[in-house]
Order: sequence, then structure tokens, then C-alpha cells
Amino acid sequence: MAEPLSIGAAIYISIKPMIKIFLNAGIGFYLARQNIFTIEFCQKMSVAIVNVLSPCLVFSRIVSTIDVGQMRTIGVIVLIGFVYQLLGLVVGMVLNRTTPVPKNWRGGMLIAGMLNNAGDLPVAYVTTLAQGSLFSANDGARGTSYAIAFMFCFTICLFNFGGYRLIENDFKDRLCVPQDEESQTEGDGTSNDTPEKHTEKSDDKISQLSLNEEVLGNSTSASLNMVTSSKSSAKDTGFKGRTLNYIRSIKDNSKSSKEILAILRGYLWQLGVNFLRPPSLALIIAVVITIIKPVRRLFYDDHSTSSIPNAPDGLPVLSFVMDLTNFIGNAAVPCGLCMLGATLSRLKITALPKGFWKSLFAMSLFKLVILPIIGILIVTRMMTIGWISKDNYMAIFVIIVSAGTPGSTSQIYITALYTPPGDNHDELDWVSAMLILQYCVLIFTLTVVVTYTLKNIVGF
Repeated sequence: MAEPLSIGAAIYISIKPMIKIFLNAGIGFYLARQNIFTIEFCQKMSVAIVNVLSPCLVFSRIVSTIDVGQMRTIGVIVLIGFVYQLLGLVVGMVLNRTTPVPKNWRGGMLIAGMLNNAGDLPVAYVTTLAQGSLFSANDGARGTSYAIAFMFCFTICLFNFGGYRLIENDFKDRLCVPQDEESQTEGDGTSNDTPEKHTEKSDDKISQLSLNEEVLGNSTSASLNMVTSSKSSAKDTGFKGRTLNYIRSIKDNSKSSKEILAILRGYLWQLGVNFLRPPSLALIIAVVITIIKPVRRLFYDDHSTSSIPNAPDGLPVLSFVMDLTNFIGNAAVPCGLCMLGATLSRLKITALPKGFWKSLFAMSLFKLVILPIIGILIVTRMMTIGWISKDNYMAIFVIIVSAGTPGSTSQIYITALYTPPGDNHDELDWVSAMLILQYCVLIFTLTVVVTYTLKNIVGF
């Protein structure tokens, strides 16, 4: 740049994407209040975002912007993403010990620490900045790919590795079948219920689990769809995937080695199946195409010398695939932000437990203030040792911004899934209070983080 970026200009550039993000979410908020974004519509739209729009966005951005030389950067970003989640998990464990976190929200606190909204917000930021003078359009597309790497870490930990079971465990007391239902008498040690009958009771109990429509409606997204799908897959593979059976497996210490092996095989099978779902599969296919240069040349013209002829229009033979996925994928972030606003419009909070505000403020302080500082330190160290190029401004920017995002709204969807209908919804109230607080503070903290990054780290 010809002259350094002034503080005022940096602040304006930092706030401008926030305005777009909040206005976009505000549209969803308004349409939900007007009952245009109805419960049923939000549910179906969320499934479409996960299974169609997001995979198209992942595929188009990675194939068009990432080459073999940047695979190391992607690997470093994935590593940092897991580090962020590990730090959040540790902080969640500390707060469970040191602050008055309700006993039936200990798993929720761990998830609140682990997961960030590292998808929609960073993508919205980089696409806005790419329209100005700081970054080019190609930088914006590459930044989207880097943000997708963080989304990959999120998906792996929450769904493939079963992180959602931390939330499930918060409901174990309310989901467990009472003792008098499991055994009619204790004196003779017998029961009239066969294992099959127990399973039927478990299935009946689980079938009653649905979203609390008064609080959240059915404004679900990918996460809810994937959890539900995981339960269906578990039934087919014999894996102890249903909630009651899972809880019993925790309490039962006398399982035979065959049962343990069956559970392990089921877990590994489900882990593999989850990698074949649209979000993960699109990422895997895109990375494979990117690594194999001749195959990538069929989709995207990287202006390198190649013996592969172009189509009659002078473009790669399969360029229409890129056109289609890019066209569809562009709708993923705006629709996702509208779903975020619709979700927030349905949140309701009742009285919080005594002293719980300490837990809320402590976790918000960590996620919005402390973790961004840690992210800046990590990026500085990575540049020093050469793991991240000092000229890769977009990678630096995405890593730091992703550290300063609030908690993931996916936690709301999963918590709602396990809330028994007609029961109290304390867990939903607590996670709602956490997210509302963080989104209110976000406009100030993220503006400071972005301004400091542009001026002092990137050096504009």
C-alpha cells in the first residue's frame, strides 16, 4: 500500500463487516418474528444449507484457491483449530470446578468452551474485506477456504468424534428409565422384561425427544440433522447409539469383552460413515482433486502449462461443475446468517441459577478476549518458525479472527434435541444466556481484534 492504514480507517474496515453480519442476521430475526421463516421452513432450510449449500461452497473454494503448495498452511490451520478447541475444553473443565455451573450443564459448559462460530462469521468478514483495497477477490476466496478448515475441525470434534454426547450426558437423569420399570422385584433378582422389551422402552422414550417449539421451534441446522442421522445409523449397525442404552452402558461396569468390542466396532463404523456425509465428503473430494494437478486442471484453469485440452469455449472441460458449485455455494453464508437470526428470535430466558452469571462472564471473557490474544501469540510464533508465511495475510487474519468468535449456535440445536417435551428447559435457557451475552459483546471485542490485527500483525 502507498501509505499506512490509519487507526480510523482500520476501525471502519473492522466495523463494516459486522454491520453486514448483523443486518443479515437481523433479516432472519425479522422474518421469523413475522412468521415468514416458520418453524418448518427453518428446519428444511437448515437441512439444505448443510447437505447442499455448504458442500458446494467447500468444493468450489478449495478447488479454485488451494494448490499443493498451500497444503501445509491448511494443515497448520487445522492443527490450530484443534488447539483452540483443546484450550476451550480445559477452560470449561476449570469453570466446572471453580464456578457455580449447574450439575446438569457440565457437558454444556465443556461444549461452550470448545466450539466457536468459526464458519459464518469469518467467511462473512473475509468476503467483505476482499471487496475493498486491502485484499483481492482471490484472497477472499482463499480466506474462505481457510475458514472452512476451521469448520472441518468443528465437524470432526462435534459429530465424528461424538462431542455432542457431552450435551447428551447432561440429560441422563431425566432420560433414564426408573428402577421400578427395569425390574419388578429385587428380592428374586428376576424381571418380567426381556432385553427386547427394554429396548422397545428405550426406543419409545427416545422417539418422544423433539425440539421445544415454544423456545426454539424447529430452527435446526446441519448439526441437528447429523445427530439425528447418527442415531439412525447407530440402530442399523448395532452400535449403542440411542440415548438410554448409551447411558446404561456408562453405568454398567460388568460388560463382557464381546459387548465392549461391539461398541468399539460400532463407534469406528459410525466414525467412518460420518466422513461420507456431504460436508465431510465434499472436503475430502476437493482436497484429493487439488492434490492431483491434472485432475484439478479439468475443473479449474490455473494458467499452468498442461497437455489437457480445454473445451470449445476455452475453459476447462469440467468448468461447469465449478460454475454450478460456486453459484449455489454463494448462498450458504447469507442463508446461514438468516438462520442464526431466526434462531436468536426464538430464544427465551427465565431466571438463572444463583451465581451462574460468574460462569457466563468467565467463559465469555475467555472466548472473546483471552483466546484472541492466544491466537495472536500463536500466529506470531508460527510466522517466526516459518510455518505460516509472513506474506500470507489472509491466513494470518482468518486464524486470529476465528479465535475471537462467540460460541456455536449448533449447541442450541443439540440441546433442544435432548430436551424432553413438556419438561423444563433450563439447559436451553443457560446456553441461550451464554450466546446472547457473547453476541452483544462481540461487536466491541471483534472490532478491537480486527483493528489490532490489520495494524500490528498484518502491518497495513
